[in-house]
Amino acid sequence: MGLGERLGKFDDENSYRADDPEQREPWGRAAWVSFVAVAITAPVLLAGLGALLGGPQAAFLAAFALLFVWLVGYVVWRRRRNFRRTGSPTKWPTRKAD
Repeated sequence: MGLGERLGKFDDENSYRADDPEQREPWGRAAWVSFVAVAITAPVLLAGLGALLGGPQAAFLAAFALLFVWLVGYVVWRRRRNFRRTGSPTKWPTRKAD
């Protein structure tokens, strides 16, 4: 199993489920994981981009652009994975789809 498939399985197991009619999301855990990830990566990314691009404003704009590109890429990847697993880009897989 490749890295992409492992990340996909992790995303399937930790995102909204088609077999969960209440669509419960573990928001508390998601908030802490997001906070830790941003607290670690943002200062390093902004410092590195600031040094490369010559200032904090350019670093902020570059980080925003990278975030936008990542978000669009994730949505495209997620919809393709959903289509491969369920036959519909908008239907999320169930746990039994593995």
